[in-house]
Amino acid sequence: MIRSLRLFAIAILLAACARGRIVSSVEPAHVTVEVARSAGGTSAEKLVRVPRAAVVAVDPDAGSALIFVIQGEQAASRWVAVASMSERSVDVASGIAVGDEVITQGQSALRDGDRVLTVGRR
Repeated sequence: MIRSLRLFAIAILLAACARGRIVSSVEPAHVTVEVARSAGGTSAEKLVRVPRAAVVAVDPDAGSALIFVIQGEQAASRWVAVASMSERSVDVASGIAVGDEVITQGQSALRDGDRVLTVGRR
């Protein structure tokens, strides 16, 4: 678990499902709750959201994740401070800026300084 995240108990009342019948308390339900603010008080405006696929490794004790960015034509690894993480995205509090290009495919085989080519770039 990321240290900067906190767990909260929430109650959800399910009145009826799409078919109009009452949902029983024993039926499983999948619920995703995304919060726009980190436990440390970082406002959502200061966070940079990157795809979860960009994450190569996570250090839960430090609350950080390893990603690769493109600098020129080279890959550069960066440990970034994670504010929150879901199945689809990571909100980064520091370590990258808006406009940085993150690598989301093939990065697990990269090393710092490896030459990269962006597909579809003109």
